[in-house]
Amino acid sequence: MTATGARAESAYSLGHSPTEMDRLVLQARLYDPITTQALRLAGLSSGMRVLDVGCGAGDVTFAGAGIVGPTGAVTGIGLGLGGFLKRRNVDFLRQER
Repeated sequence: MTATGARAESAYSLGHSPTEMDRLVLQARLYDPITTQALRLAGLSSGMRVLDVGCGAGDVTFAGAGIVGPTGAVTGIGLGLGGFLKRRNVDFLRQER
């Protein structure tokens, strides 16, 4: 917040370019086993309905979708390009700036 109380515009410092999204996808592949374990430890299980806010490229969203399975659903909200990818139990909503 600024001195006048207005919120300063925040931006992801590495941007949202296709190159950055590709980097995040590669990073997600490397960390996928750890991410999946963390989601399970957090309590995700089959049949759940999950909201992923700030989903970026959607990699954690897809990991969650793998856990909740076809009887569950995951919705990702973010500025990233994840909305161009589809799975049966995943929806993406693009956040407006």
